[in-house]
Amino acid sequence: SLFCFFVNDTATTEIYTLSLHDALPILLIALIALPVFGGSIDENNLAFLDDGGIIRGTVSSREGEVLTGAKVVFYSSNYSKIDSVYTDDYGGFSYRLESGEYYVSAEYFNYIRQFNSNNYLISQAQPIALFPSQVISISFVLEEGGGVSGEIYTGYSRPSEFLVTAVKVDYPYKNWQRDKSFYFANQGNYLLDGLLPGYYKVFVRAEGFQTQFYPDVDNFKDAEIIRVPSGEVFEGINFELERPGSGIISGYINEKSTGIPIDGAEVAAYQWSNIWEDPFRVVTTTNDNGYYELVVTAGYYYVETLIEGGLETGNMIHLYYDGRFDPKLADPLQVTPDQQIPGIDFEIDLRSEERRVGKECRSRWSPYH
Repeated sequence: SLFCFFVNDTATTEIYTLSLHDALPILLIALIALPVFGGSIDENNLAFLDDGGIIRGTVSSREGEVLTGAKVVFYSSNYSKIDSVYTDDYGGFSYRLESGEYYVSAEYFNYIRQFNSNNYLISQAQPIALFPSQVISISFVLEEGGGVSGEIYTGYSRPSEFLVTAVKVDYPYKNWQRDKSFYFANQGNYLLDGLLPGYYKVFVRAEGFQTQFYPDVDNFKDAEIIRVPSGEVFEGINFELERPGSGIISGYINEKSTGIPIDGAEVAAYQWSNIWEDPFRVVTTTNDNGYYELVVTAGYYYVETLIEGGLETGNMIHLYYDGRFDPKLADPLQVTPDQQIPGIDFEIDLRSEERRVGKECRSRWSPYH
């Protein structure tokens, strides 16, 4: 007997005719392999695509090698990570998503992470528009990257997580960065791979330790520039971290026109571009008197308060010390061990609008802006 089926792949519709003997294994593999919103497929319901679609594809190297076990990450239209999968023995992947716009990236050991439409920055990638019952096929061809490696020494017996970062300082793709976490006690080796060819500054950070830039400096400006060629690893980028102690940042948050204290406002002290990965990020909320305290590891910080502007506007207010709405114009604070820094106050003009505390922050690319 014969078995016919069709595949709608956005631009073309192809009809295949197979024997039932040949078709059954294909159908069984497809039904087992396709994920559904992170769950299982109902094998008795072939209309599962009515409220969503599938993004599928392959990952290979520039030399044509299939990359098995490559990580494929799916992002929402606002760049938030949704989920990730790994390619199969044939370099293939598939994932079901609700209708909407998405970004997809692929990465593999010692290869440069790439976003859909051949971009290295998600901000430059074209969003993928997925409609109900649609199957979209994409492919990634990854290029071999460079790397940096070395040793991190702390002399501290308790295990800690260390985030090593390399920031590209030349064009093209200036300010492109690569981060990777490592977990160990006392000392350990690291390898930060998948770097675009170019010139970099490298640094390491961890909760409770002072951030160190290579070679043994405490700020981005004075860090040494390292050249990383494609396919090569720059070795000997070593770090010796210290635990410098902590200090306190404190202040009040009031409504500007009335002087009334704002209770429950969220306040954050941070250092780094992606504040959700910043091990030094400290968050608190104001009390009934609008007062807050932030206990932070010694170092340089920016302070931000987040408040929703009201039911009428619905806008999130991000106010940075000292009275700035642009994070790039914020004033840094240097906190030394055992130092107390009072008077980091905010006045916010909310008028008579309703307000709620905000829970999200914007991403910023560079350390200390």
